Amino acid sequence: TKGTGWWVYGVKVVGQHYYHFPDVDIEADSYVMADDCFIVERRNKTTLVIKLDANTLNTERVVRVELESGDYFDDVTIIQNASE
Repeated sequence: TKGTGWWVYGVKVVGQHYYHFPDVDIEADSYVMADDCFIVERRNKTTLVIKLDANTLNTERVVRVELESGDYFDDVTIIQNASE
């Protein structure tokens, strides 16, 4: 990103909302949020890295990484195809 004042405030995986990571300081320049099938890393003030496990479901998996900057909200949505 060009801006530096943003943070990840939640992750949704197929409707399951992950939003409380007690060991993560979302105001830090870098941090990692990991759970279930994902790893979301704020590598520095301008870089977001998202890693997902292989989708072994028989349906597509929708993952939404929710971002915030003050009163501005946005997200990154990833759609993984169903396993074959």
